[in-house]
Amino acid sequence: PKQYYPMSGKPVALHSFEVLDQISQFEQKVVVAESEYHALFHSCAFASPGARRQDSVWNGLQKIDPSMEYVCIHDAARPFITLELVENLLK
Repeated sequence: PKQYYPMSGKPVALHSFEVLDQISQFEQKVVVAESEYHALFHSCAFASPGARRQDSVWNGLQKIDPSMEYVCIHDAARPFITLELVENLLK
């Protein structure tokens, strides 16, 4: 899958994950990924991918604590997210 191709020395998905991992307001992180890729990520829960994108999102949402007021979803195949962009979104 394209989100695991190397880019600048690491899988594409890690570029986004490492930015999002810096956001202290995120109380939970859920990565939707096949089990063979779990070792790439730390300090998160995992959900299995679905047949369609909406199925994968649904599977990830099932792992979120129901008391959470907001949920942010990011497609790991889009690696150019920045800390500033996420902080502006949260404001």
